[in-house]
Amino acid sequence: MARSLGALGRRRLVIFIDDLDRCRAEKIAQLLESVNYIMVSGESVVVLALEERAVRAGLGLNFARIAEEIEPDPSSAPSVPIPGSSGLLSQTRQLHIDYARQYVDKLLNLVIQIPEPTPEQLIALATQARGAA
Repeated sequence: MARSLGALGRRRLVIFIDDLDRCRAEKIAQLLESVNYIMVSGESVVVLALEERAVRAGLGLNFARIAEEIEPDPSSAPSVPIPGSSGLLSQTRQLHIDYARQYVDKLLNLVIQIPEPTPEQLIALATQARGAA
């Protein structure tokens, strides 16, 4: 992979991935592992459009056994329990969530939150598009 990226010369490989949150848990993990490999192989940028909570849920499910086996880090602060529909989440589920959050935090270098458009913004966008056509 490094040789392939090196063949680009001064140019940089840019990959856009959309709707990762709509994939099955194992596919989310496979794709993010591939993204990690590409990123460490050379000059490249990967732009991911995703709903982060859904991706973390997929990672938590995919890496459940790993998350349950990792020894707690004595130097880190204990995780804050997340309220669930029936009180606090189970300890096992909390481990999955914590592992997935750490995985995403380590992989993503820059996160840009895009807010939901207001109804007025949607109307303006639609009318501008109609005018341009």
